[in-house]
Amino acid sequence: MPGVPVGRACDNCRKQKKKVCRLAIHAICKLLLTLSKCDEARPTCSRCVRLQLVCVGSGQKRYTFKGPQFFRKQLHQSEKTMLYTADGQKHLVAGPSLTPTNGFDLLAISFVDAIKESTDIRYNLASNYGDFLGEAVRRLGANQALDASIKALVTAHTAFCTRQDDITTALVHYSTALSQLRICLDDPIKARDANTLCAVMVLLICQGLNGVEGLRWTGHCEGAARILRARGFYNPDDDFEQSILLSLRGPVLFEGILNHKIDFSPREWQMLVNVDCRGDTPEDEMMRCLAHLREFLYLRRNSGSGQDELLGHAPDLRSHYQQMNDILTGQRERLHRLEKSSSTVPEIPLSTSVHCACQAAYGVGLVIAIVYNCVLSALFPEDEELSSDSAAFVADVLALARDAWKYRPLGSSYIALCLGAAWVGTISDSLRLAVERAWEEYGRDFIPGLQKPPFTELEWTSRQLRLID
Repeated sequence: MPGVPVGRACDNCRKQKKKVCRLAIHAICKLLLTLSKCDEARPTCSRCVRLQLVCVGSGQKRYTFKGPQFFRKQLHQSEKTMLYTADGQKHLVAGPSLTPTNGFDLLAISFVDAIKESTDIRYNLASNYGDFLGEAVRRLGANQALDASIKALVTAHTAFCTRQDDITTALVHYSTALSQLRICLDDPIKARDANTLCAVMVLLICQGLNGVEGLRWTGHCEGAARILRARGFYNPDDDFEQSILLSLRGPVLFEGILNHKIDFSPREWQMLVNVDCRGDTPEDEMMRCLAHLREFLYLRRNSGSGQDELLGHAPDLRSHYQQMNDILTGQRERLHRLEKSSSTVPEIPLSTSVHCACQAAYGVGLVIAIVYNCVLSALFPEDEELSSDSAAFVADVLALARDAWKYRPLGSSYIALCLGAAWVGTISDSLRLAVERAWEEYGRDFIPGLQKPPFTELEWTSRQLRLID
């Protein structure tokens, strides 16, 4: 996007010139332009001195920025080249483009269209997956894994939004990005780079948009864990790296609960969870509760503890469970206040992005509370309060799924996680049937033709959380 010089006249003279140029009579226009021409003297031009005006910008360089133009009108005769063939015939052919454009320009413009604020929340990547995407576009050309992953994301997003049945091109770009990522991970320097970490997060988004079916683990969270361990668990170097970690810690932590290949120590988990410099938001507290539960499941799996020894951790688990309930109460009240203020004061419209973000945070909180409920129910199977909480959580998930319907598909992408947790968190046939019906609708957004939840994976998850296996 080059800058083109546009003159050094002051602001007052530039405005006068624009007004004069609108006059229809050529003689008057020429006379007034002569009288109003700026002599560009510094610090004040002679015209502003004569008219006793405040002179701003006289003699200063000014530029206008022009982006690349991709669609041109039919070439003018002078822009064509004469070509003579062997038989002496004359042919006019198009000359070289006056505005050459490279692949990064095209990729950047397509990517910006998917993340800019004016893009509908239902299809906006940055609003639903993280603000780090806004900085990622500025880093094109700095890391081959990031370049390839953004190209894969743009292709997958286009196919997803247009509901293309054939996603072969998207999968080809996704495969290419995976190859580039492996190359970067094998490089000791690039493996520690924030751009490589960003590429992992971008590919995680691609995987969801492409609708890869039948996988227990994403694979990208394992790659992110490898990079995090390589770079060390220190504070982020800049806002970009911190934004990536804030977006990545949730997926890594959720998968790390049951994926044995993501094997961080309790201290490393805490350092990842506490990456936010503020550290006191409800989201931070939820991540800490989830990290504590992961530590308990890790100890059970690796120490072979018996039921009595596991019960020794119950008071701590109940304390965190109560903390999650308190957080959920606060999120629920905030969501209701937001909706009520919009309905009672029509002059203040409901902010779509804020409302969508509040719903997503509430949904993630419900998932963590359900996971805690499953573990505690395994330790205390006769506890009626836990059974009542479970039914209430599932009802809240179903209500949230109905309310978030208007933000489909990307604005309610978290609902799939909520519905999966709701199915695992209840043993009631009627509630599970209601969850399956909601899944049938939401599942089509990401995996066309998927009519039923992945029962095999959900059953396995249920056995793990209920401490059966």
